[in-house]
Amino acid sequence: MQKTMQKTMQTSSMKAAIASLTLLAAIAATICDANHAYTGALHYPEPGRIGIQAWWVFPGFVLAFTSMALIYLWFARALSGSMATEKSSSKGSYREMFEAISARPS
Repeated sequence: MQKTMQKTMQTSSMKAAIASLTLLAAIAATICDANHAYTGALHYPEPGRIGIQAWWVFPGFVLAFTSMALIYLWFARALSGSMATEKSSSKGSYREMFEAISARPS
């Protein structure tokens, strides 16, 4: 019972994380797209009632970022058995990370 509860909590927190990341990324991308439309870098033939952007820009970004997150999770699960992974228990530091990444294997 407790394992089921923990799995449910992990699943719901994962869904919340995906939703939050998707929403934040879609908002940022929509703002960048509006900047491109405003400066003339791109042009929508019939932008609609919301100004210079097409109505489908934000939903398109939501769909794109949701797809990317789900595909990433699928690949991470599918490849987890073939890749060595470790869970870090330290707070981490950029210096140690850079040293670990740049160190040559002996």
